[in-house]
Amino acid sequence: MWGAWDYPKRFFITTKLWVTDTNYEGAKRGFQDSLNRLGLDYIDLYVIHQPYNDYYGAWRAMEELYREGRARAMLITFNKIVWPTFFSLIKLNQL
Repeated sequence: MWGAWDYPKRFFITTKLWVTDTNYEGAKRGFQDSLNRLGLDYIDLYVIHQPYNDYYGAWRAMEELYREGRARAMLITFNKIVWPTFFSLIKLNQL
């Protein structure tokens, strides 16, 4: 088990959301699956690598995981089509 290694001081653990799971429920399920496979109780960085499908729902799920302390940081990679809309929603605090 990673806990025995005191992993937070040695590793920065990152996992990403599969594009097929890019929605609210999929993000929650995918995150828990990653925790289970890794044997951890939190992840340092959770990434939406391909923002397709319902990435708004996935981001909301990630915000909940962040507030719960289960994900220490979140990241979404953007393309030129997604970025302006997503950024404006974050700026207006609507997402």
